[in-house]
Amino acid sequence: MNQIPTFADHWRELQLQLLKEAGIEVGSIMYEKKIGTHHTKLYDVLEVGQTVRLFPCCTYGDDGKEVCVDAHVLLSEWARTKLEQGGGPYKILSEVAFPCVENAQFHTECRISETHQAIAHIHRGHPCPPFHWYRRPDEVHTSGYVAKGQLVLAPMGPVSNITTKQVSNSISLNNPSAKGSGLSLFMVQLAKPRISKAGVSQVEGQKREDFALVPFWWVWSSTTHVKEEANMSLTWKVYKGIHVPVLENPEALKPKTKLIRYLPKKDEQPLANVAKITTVKATPEGPPVAKRARGPARAI
Repeated sequence: MNQIPTFADHWRELQLQLLKEAGIEVGSIMYEKKIGTHHTKLYDVLEVGQTVRLFPCCTYGDDGKEVCVDAHVLLSEWARTKLEQGGGPYKILSEVAFPCVENAQFHTECRISETHQAIAHIHRGHPCPPFHWYRRPDEVHTSGYVAKGQLVLAPMGPVSNITTKQVSNSISLNNPSAKGSGLSLFMVQLAKPRISKAGVSQVEGQKREDFALVPFWWVWSSTTHVKEEANMSLTWKVYKGIHVPVLENPEALKPKTKLIRYLPKKDEQPLANVAKITTVKATPEGPPVAKRARGPARAI
């Protein structure tokens, strides 16, 4: 004999239907409306029925306590979030708790920052006397007498000009005679002011911060292959363990002296695949001619 459904049965079915229509199911994330959606007040739905079982999403340990809420109370006083089950917070494992310490990018950025601070310290610590600046050719001249060792020119520039890759207009910041950190850094040269019809000045379209009159870069590009003509030499300063290349004057300088550094000539390497030329004696038929001797084979 079939059992006649009771009011309690109808009530239970109604609550389950309402829960389903509200999208509340096992795995849903719920919160009490009067408390809010702080992550410590979110609950996972463990079981759906006339009484709904919930457990805190975030316990920060093992102190979470399961709660049971009547379905009709849950529908009226609780709300469902759009978070997925297991949405966090997550506890980071101890072996990766401090990734920045061993992170290569973090180490590189710290080293770049320390290097820039060292360059700026040396630059500010050795103020330069006034100079005369010229373009085409690009030269910097002393305006007065300069004592021996008075000029200490550092490769000053914005920190964004320090890079780990060498480019054509950069210099190395690594002292070859010092024990380094294994990280190669380079400083990109600063741009020079453009030349307008009125002369050398800031021109339309060029911002003032796009260039700077830093004497190091002007002297660095002003070179001679004759040692006796040079009046600036490359040395290294150390600040907090960071080696910084600087240009110094080893001798006193007179007023209106062009600052120039010595740059050795590169050894000329003979081309391996150039054919040798030999000259043969004149013949009755004509003047001496050049005879090409076969050289090493070349790939085509």
